[in-house]
Amino acid sequence: MHHDAQHRVILAEMARAIRTGQPDADWHEVEPHLRALWEHAPRAATWSEVRSEAARHWRFGEALPPCTVVSLPDAARHTACVGLEHRP
Repeated sequence: MHHDAQHRVILAEMARAIRTGQPDADWHEVEPHLRALWEHAPRAATWSEVRSEAARHWRFGEALPPCTVVSLPDAARHTACVGLEHRP
């Protein structure tokens, strides 16, 4: 999978996961969480390079076509979920 396509899938899934716990949050509220998740793992792109794509997934996520399902190993799944818990 090309890096850009892989990044889109990862960003879409990150946005969906956070939206589950914070469905009414604004972009400025969730961007720090998304950025921290993005920067937690080594990536081929920096946050500044994918920020606009992440914002698009956050703002229009439900209107975007579904992404390819990504299956993560247990260790990565745990890492991907860090910081996604709902904060009232």
